[in-house]
Amino acid sequence: MRVKDIKDRESLQAWLEALPQGTEAEREEARRWAVAIAHRAAMRVLPVFWGWSLSAPARKREVTALPILRSSLVSGVAAIRLTSEINSANAFAARAIHVPKNALALRRAQAYQASNAVEATSMAADVAAAFDTATYVANAVGAVGFSTTNSARRFKMVRADCSALSQNEALDLMPLWQDENRLTQLWADTSPQILAQGEGWRFWVDWYDNALHGRPQDDDLLTKIALIASEDWDKGADHVNALIRRIIEQHRLANEARALKEEVAQLKRQLDAIEQRSHNNPPELVDYTIATREQVTIIWAVLDEAEQELEKPDPDPGTLARVGQLLIDTAKAIASYCASLGHLAMTSAVKTAAAATTGIIIASQSERLQAFGQALLQFARSLGN
Repeated sequence: MRVKDIKDRESLQAWLEALPQGTEAEREEARRWAVAIAHRAAMRVLPVFWGWSLSAPARKREVTALPILRSSLVSGVAAIRLTSEINSANAFAARAIHVPKNALALRRAQAYQASNAVEATSMAADVAAAFDTATYVANAVGAVGFSTTNSARRFKMVRADCSALSQNEALDLMPLWQDENRLTQLWADTSPQILAQGEGWRFWVDWYDNALHGRPQDDDLLTKIALIASEDWDKGADHVNALIRRIIEQHRLANEARALKEEVAQLKRQLDAIEQRSHNNPPELVDYTIATREQVTIIWAVLDEAEQELEKPDPDPGTLARVGQLLIDTAKAIASYCASLGHLAMTSAVKTAAAATTGIIIASQSERLQAFGQALLQFARSLGN
């Protein structure tokens, strides 16, 4: 069946069922495609439910957006990496969604349909429902029909998604709406209300805004957030948002540790080259070069330990504090060595210019290394609270 023939639920279901599924790899790809289509259909109307959840009737009945947001985020990750852990997270997220029909007193039809669409998206990614994935996806797409879009327009966007997948294009880098987004004003009105609840909600607004416009997202970070334990999600938005902020900072520090490791490794290679040419240098410069290289080796090892600890789900505050302080102390020592190295090189033969340049570069990195060490100490303190 051709993409251009997709015009309604039944034809979408038929197209999905016709995808190659002879091997496990093909079946997994078909499931990921199905999840991606359903996820994007639900994301288009997410502001409808999100905005309604901020209304007085919703608050009175203690209806919140968090379960819907959780399900939407997890299904988005599943569209990219459908692992057993993500499948499990999808199943828990789907079960956590409960929006009583009698609670939807305001903008009732739109809000309830948006909620159903997200729930169907989560079901589509559940391995337990894989035998009927196409049906779930067709229902998810059908559930997003409401007054701001008609069926023909809705399935035009679905066809665009299916076409992109068929051509191996990055669907997550495409805007959710291929033509006019009639919810633009609703989102413009809703996002400030979300942020007014506290800075912890900024992640969610940025996440949706990036998806809306097809901007790149950090899939590794989103995966870590998707895998937050259900017992944490059950503690409510304040708890989850604080946990997400911690995960974001931990993820940022781990990335910085990796980047610094690579830069330090390059500097070590430069120092190795200088030492190999030591017969051209005065003895004092050779001694300083060797000493500096040893300090650089220590720096790399400390950064490696920091990275490994930061990659753990629950890093040890004591270890991070020790590593942070060691990094600060070693960076200060290397700054002193490099200052001497640069001075000696500048007052020696022209052939030591490479050593001078390297010494200056390493010395300039000292402040950044010390700042990273301070950040580790601060993060360790936050974990201890």
